[in-house]
Amino acid sequence: MAIGLQGVDRHLRFCVKILKASQLDDPRNTVRAVLNLTGGVLCWFLAFEWHTVRGLYTDSPSAFLRAVPAVAQRVWIIVVAATFLLLETDRIKSKATEKEAAQLRRGYTGSIVDATCSRAEDDQRIREEIGDKIEAVDYAIEVLMSAGMSTPTLREIASKGVSIQQAANPALALPMLMFGPFLAITVFTLVLDAIYLDSFWTWRLVPLRTLTSLERILMILLIRRSPRDEQCFDYLVIQKCAVVYLAVFTPSMFQCEMIGKLSYQKDSMWFVIPPVAYTTMFVFVLLGFRRTANLPCGLGPCLVQLFLARDPYVQLTAAAHCIRRKNTAPESSESSDSESGRSFA
Repeated sequence: MAIGLQGVDRHLRFCVKILKASQLDDPRNTVRAVLNLTGGVLCWFLAFEWHTVRGLYTDSPSAFLRAVPAVAQRVWIIVVAATFLLLETDRIKSKATEKEAAQLRRGYTGSIVDATCSRAEDDQRIREEIGDKIEAVDYAIEVLMSAGMSTPTLREIASKGVSIQQAANPALALPMLMFGPFLAITVFTLVLDAIYLDSFWTWRLVPLRTLTSLERILMILLIRRSPRDEQCFDYLVIQKCAVVYLAVFTPSMFQCEMIGKLSYQKDSMWFVIPPVAYTTMFVFVLLGFRRTANLPCGLGPCLVQLFLARDPYVQLTAAAHCIRRKNTAPESSESSDSESGRSFA
């Protein structure tokens, strides 16, 4: 009996230690870690237990084409499982970046005036170079500590009241998913559809898959040629759009698994989801950081805040503000026109 109580006591102490350790961490960070682990485990479970969803090639006389749906669907699941591993890598990197930013802020008073230098001659030379630009230097340092870099575009956008916290450290898991495995799978199925598919769906699937493939290739080229702050913005845009895309598309895939086949009725609209998602990404990548922020009717700063925000509450607030701005823009323009008409009268 005493041995049993000692065992229970040891287990209770172990549980208390785990709870104390979890309380030291950010709750949102812990939730992300649990979700990444759960998502990865579920994906690997589905990879072995997945029942192949019937598609356009299921009843093909060719054994190769009949095997395509089974292989392709399991490749998708394994790719998503690997994405959860990349998401966990992004989480660890983001946490390390936050710690580094906190260390940089330690001892910083908010102004270069209070800074000291180990050598008096260096201190005098630096202050002479700064001259009367103390406020500009202080602002550049503040942007650097908040965003992780300081560029003219970031300083301009921060001056509009947009939170740029960790703007230089975007998560890369979902952009890699969109531009890597998903693009390869789309190109592969596009080639199969163009060669073997001969039905009503040929004229729907082939043009749309061609469009999404070209858009992703062009986005890769545009991002490669962009400066670093533009690249970070592009990755954040793709990440947010990919989250919405997967949130809309995933339930449809589970519904197909439940009924055992894809819906290929002529009034089906599921195939429109990928082109809409990738075209939205392409438009914002084409606009870039600065031009998106300068969109009229106050939508620019709202959209930029929506893409840069890491806190879900900030994202929802920015989205609501964008919708409110969009709805009130025509009314404000009409009222301004009427006021100008009265003034001229």
